[in-house]
Amino acid sequence: MGLTEQLHIPQVTISPYNLQANGVVERGHFILREAIVKACQGDLWLWSEYLAAAVFADRITVKRATGFSPYYLLHGTHPLLPLDLMETTFLVCSFHAHMTEEDLLAARIRQLQKLPEDTLEAAEILNKA
Repeated sequence: MGLTEQLHIPQVTISPYNLQANGVVERGHFILREAIVKACQGDLWLWSEYLAAAVFADRITVKRATGFSPYYLLHGTHPLLPLDLMETTFLVCSFHAHMTEEDLLAARIRQLQKLPEDTLEAAEILNKA
């Protein structure tokens, strides 16, 4: 008796591997993975600390294929981020023309990861005041 039978898990038959369709999905995963690697700046053991920011950065970044971010397509508005209020995003020195998507996502991930540091700095300033 197999594990699926023991646990009463129904098996669902699906269509065979579709190289063309899966390639599109896998390309997105490759870009996200490479962006996380770049954001870690050599310390790959920290990848899990960057994952949430990486996925969020991917959702708010404009895609070449559509000209819009997935966030905009879902909500009909651009996200207003804390870093947009504190820094003008594309004036930050890590952004430049002709960046790869991986480099752009890595820069955004580093910006999003900076938020806890900014919160602590703001708390310190508030305590001094």
